Amino acid sequence: MRESQGSGTKCLGGTLRTNEAVEVGEIESGDLRKVPGRPDRHGFLRYFKDRLVTWGVDRDGHLAVKLRDSPFDTISIRIRAILFGEHEVMLTGRRTMVPRERMSEREKRAYVRLKRAEFDVEWRGLLRRRYFCASSPSLEVLSKLLSERGMAPLNQDAGLCQEILSNEEIGRVLVDLRPEAVRAYLHTGYAPSGASPKEIEAEMLDFFQDPEELRWEIEVTKLVAMAAIDPHDVRLMLLILEKTIEKVIAYTNDCLR
Repeated sequence: MRESQGSGTKCLGGTLRTNEAVEVGEIESGDLRKVPGRPDRHGFLRYFKDRLVTWGVDRDGHLAVKLRDSPFDTISIRIRAILFGEHEVMLTGRRTMVPRERMSEREKRAYVRLKRAEFDVEWRGLLRRRYFCASSPSLEVLSKLLSERGMAPLNQDAGLCQEILSNEEIGRVLVDLRPEAVRAYLHTGYAPSGASPKEIEAEMLDFFQDPEELRWEIEVTKLVAMAAIDPHDVRLMLLILEKTIEKVIAYTNDCLR
């Protein structure tokens, strides 16, 4: 496992563990026909062949993999058809920083600080995309819920996102890959795939007030013509995920000190 480098952005205020929501390792690579629903019907596993340790399906039935030398516990792959023959490919990497059995009051306080660092990387421009930091939808919904209950709202701390966007290597990958979005958010309870923050308000608020674990989810989305997924694009998507989580791990460790 690679060690993350120190983060230049300070937080305000172990051993990799398989994400319990993902059943990996129960079915060996090569036995895809035994899985109902053909989770790798797009042949995505071949892009990970040099690093693939094991694979399975997540709670929503999407393909999930565990990769060699990865900072993530697991990575899920979701492919969705949209208009004009294009498909949306979404990779979501999950990294548990503090599991349930280690969540003390100190970790719960850190969760509140870290929640403010959630972000979406969005873009403007057609010929030349310019990427910028935006607040995550879940943070906006949660802040509104807190205000409605007479509690202090959560304002975004954009320092982590700005540090990530200022990283030269990440900047070059964004220009080359042209993703639709890059997101970093904390696990806030289980939600069905595709559910909006508005649909899980009650669960989100309950989890925030008594967080059960500290787990980051990093997501990158790319539009592709499904008949021609470029292996180079897959490598770039993985690179963005891994470079982003390295910064997030360093930031989180600073919060937990």
